[in-house]
Amino acid sequence: MVHVVVVGGGVNGVGSALALLQKAPKCHVTIVSDEFSPYTTGDGAGGLWGPYLLQGTPEEKILSWGQETWNLFRDWWKSEKNYGVSLVSGTVICQENEPTQPWYQIPLAYTTLTQDQLVKYGPEYKSGYRYTSFIAEASRFLPKLMVEVQERGGKFENQHVKSLHEVASQADLVLNCSGLGAKAVVPDDGVYPTRGQVMRVREYEAYFECWVIYFDSTTSVYIITFCYMLK
Repeated sequence: MVHVVVVGGGVNGVGSALALLQKAPKCHVTIVSDEFSPYTTGDGAGGLWGPYLLQGTPEEKILSWGQETWNLFRDWWKSEKNYGVSLVSGTVICQENEPTQPWYQIPLAYTTLTQDQLVKYGPEYKSGYRYTSFIAEASRFLPKLMVEVQERGGKFENQHVKSLHEVASQADLVLNCSGLGAKAVVPDDGVYPTRGQVMRVREYEAYFECWVIYFDSTTSVYIITFCYMLK
C-alpha cells in the first residue's frame, strides 16, 4: 500500500488529501499539521471563485482547472449539507486597460463595464467587469472535508514538522501544503505573510454590490467586500 503524508492541515492540505483518496482509495493518507480547523489560516478567510495571478498559465489549463473548481462549488451550493457556499454578484475594477478574461464563459452573467459605468468608481479606473460567482467559507466546509477524509480512511496527526526530510522517511509520497509554514519547512525565504482584515458591518440600504475588487496590478493590492444582511 502506498503511504502518502500531506504536510499542512488547511484548505490545500485537506482538499488534496481528499482528492487523492477519491482517485486512489487504496492509498494510506496521513495529514500532519500544527493546527487543524478551526485554528487554520483558512478558517479566518473568505474565498471567492475567480482565477488570479495566472502568470502565463496556458489558457486551456485555466479553463480546465477553473471549471473543475466551479463545478465543485456548484455541487456544494446545491447540497443540503450547508458547505457555506453562496452564489453572489460583484464587480472588478482596474486602473489599467485589462483584456477580457479567458475564463469569462465559466461564471454566470460575465460582462465588461462601459466607461459610463466606471465613472461612479472614480476617474483612475480604466476597465472593469462584473460576474456572478461563488463565495465559500472555509470555516464551514473545511470540517466537512475532514470528516470525508476520515470516512475514507485518512488520518490526522498533530505534529510540528521542521523539514520535509523529517516526514519523507515515513512515506512513499509527500505533498507539501504547508502554506506560510513553507518558509521554514522547505525552507523558502521568499515566503512571507500579508495582512488580511475581516470586518462585519451593518449593511446600508444604498449598498448595491455584494462584492467589489479594486485591483492595481502594479502592487497586487486588492479589497474584497462581502455584503450580508444581518438579522
